[in-house]
Amino acid sequence: MGRIFDAVVQFFEQDEWHVTPGSVENSLETDYPGKHGHLSCIAFAAEPQNQFVFYSIVPVVAPVELIDLVGTFLHRVNYGLIIGNLEMDYSDGEIRFKTSVDVEDTELTYELIRNTIHDNILQLEQYLPGIYGLIHGGLDIEAALTKVGR
Repeated sequence: MGRIFDAVVQFFEQDEWHVTPGSVENSLETDYPGKHGHLSCIAFAAEPQNQFVFYSIVPVVAPVELIDLVGTFLHRVNYGLIIGNLEMDYSDGEIRFKTSVDVEDTELTYELIRNTIHDNILQLEQYLPGIYGLIHGGLDIEAALTKVGR
């Protein structure tokens, strides 16, 4: 498939993650049993751009009436993040966390893949209680930010 995709496949095999081919070319799908809910994840090898991208998807979607509230919360959380970002599809309320690494003129090592994936999941786990609080708990943005230590 390509050097990035091959390195990602090798990582998942070495760490014994169960993966399936993704719906997009050069992608793999996997699951992670997080402490705040089951996460669906996508590993994507953007070969032409020399990038590896990892997404973890929040197990709930923002209902249409809360899209703006959740979007503002995500925007506020994103400010100051050094690695990765939260993003939401305003058309359907899907929320995900994205981390990526550019490997142009360098090797995509086991350690780079591990860090990209682990940082992603750890950060999303930190912000899930705030997202859940907005969607299911009736929290306002300030209370949700306080809940996640922001």
